[in-house]
Amino acid sequence: MPDRWVPRLQLAGTYDDAWKAQRCPSLPDDFDFGYWNCAPRDQQLDFITPNARIELWNLADSSATADGYLCVDLPDDWPMLHVRLYDGLVLPIPMTADTLIVDTDAMMLTLTHRLPFIEKRDMASVEAWLHPHLSRAKTARRSPSVRHRACTGRPSAGRV
Repeated sequence: MPDRWVPRLQLAGTYDDAWKAQRCPSLPDDFDFGYWNCAPRDQQLDFITPNARIELWNLADSSATADGYLCVDLPDDWPMLHVRLYDGLVLPIPMTADTLIVDTDAMMLTLTHRLPFIEKRDMASVEAWLHPHLSRAKTARRSPSVRHRACTGRPSAGRV
């Protein structure tokens, strides 16, 4: 839905003189991050978990699936931020999966994780890590792990 669509616009917050004087260019205090959800409410999830199963019926071309059924289990890799402070302390903070896009034409699924935070002076660095079962494997040192498993009792079609 467009960003000017009334249900989305109501979540954008208040951009008034007080905002200009005290918060600009930051988002207003009453900004609701639901504003970034461009799908209608009935197509949104409250949260997405690792290993979640996505099942779709009659949403793909018949050449991709004979019975109209697509299924995929999301990976269990859980991205985290490691906030390293100047005193040596490392704070692991789980990121939230907040965007799931299923493109049945391309047979591709995109999952985006985010974590909004405010940079503080005591932060030496912030690193994104991929934690399969919360291990210590750093994403920059290995290829992303994406596993596609067939759903029980039904065939898995393509890459989705």
